[in-house]
Amino acid sequence: MDEAATYRAVLENIAENSTDPESRLLASAVLNEEADRYTEQNEALVKLHKPVIEDFFGGTKIEMAHQVERWGRTHDRNKAPQDWFWLLGYLAGKANAAATLGDREKALHHCISSAAVLGHWHASIKSGTKSLKVEHTPSQEAGVLLGHDDTKPTDLERHLGVDGSDSGTTG
Repeated sequence: MDEAATYRAVLENIAENSTDPESRLLASAVLNEEADRYTEQNEALVKLHKPVIEDFFGGTKIEMAHQVERWGRTHDRNKAPQDWFWLLGYLAGKANAAATLGDREKALHHCISSAAVLGHWHASIKSGTKSLKVEHTPSQEAGVLLGHDDTKPTDLERHLGVDGSDSGTTG
């Protein structure tokens, strides 16, 4: 049993078996708070992984966060301009194919995912990563690939709230 499960078992035992009513109430409150936090985290994950297709700007923000969560930041830092170009062309081609076949939902989703890619490309250019032909030594490149890169989030990422902070503005 891991530490969190042990902690939960102790709280459950206190909530159910303690002779002190105040201890039972406090343990129950902590368990309920934990359950609410778990529910909120699950709802946020569901929202992050469910494509938003009707609200273009809101959907783009969510898709940008989804792409960071799915692929990580290092994945984008290693893209050269031609990588961004081909990824954007690929997604635009998927939007075209879906629209041609009359699949409205997929076409809208691919438009939004393309916009999210453009947002990441924009952020990459602004931050001066590989998109601007910044050359890394082999040891620096290995550090980036191993996740030891100390590059700060870009202004765009902070504004959109995809840097993990709550300081992003909505609009």
